[in-house]
Amino acid sequence: MRKIIKMGIITLLGISMVSLFSACKKNNTGKNGQAAEGTINFQVDGTNVTTMAITTTATIQSNALSMQGSKTEGSLTKAVSFVIYGYNGVGTYAFKGNAISPSLAIYSETTLDPNNPTNPESRAWVSNAINGDEVGEISISEVTATHVKGTFHFKGLSDNQTQKEIKEGSFNVRLQQ
Repeated sequence: MRKIIKMGIITLLGISMVSLFSACKKNNTGKNGQAAEGTINFQVDGTNVTTMAITTTATIQSNALSMQGSKTEGSLTKAVSFVIYGYNGVGTYAFKGNAISPSLAIYSETTLDPNNPTNPESRAWVSNAINGDEVGEISISEVTATHVKGTFHFKGLSDNQTQKEIKEGSFNVRLQQ
């Protein structure tokens, strides 16, 4: 489990660093809970988060869909990422609470101290770290040659055994070619 969490933190740290140094900022909030083009929307700890389009991407390769996005405000970056192995187009894919789940969701927070930027503080909450059956799902409602759209929610567990619930998630992400 620690290896999975560390891999997630490393992946999301790279995304976080890009977004931290990005000066782009615009309102990407969609209507009726749907994500605007190029973004992922979700709620964590009662706060709505909309990722920045410049840090939000998706790819489909070898029957796997991966998607990630992040948002930085000040020194805090919030990020979410998904991997669905056995991806087969439009449909609903469960996040299961076990290490061999074919789908994985990660939420992370990274705090960067401007006085010590080489030592960020990161924590990740991983869906398959929780014991149990379903801990969430991702529903793909539309896939085109350029975009993937849908909704999601999940619970994740961190290495210090804290849980976070990510809810009311939606996405409209450009597929990388």
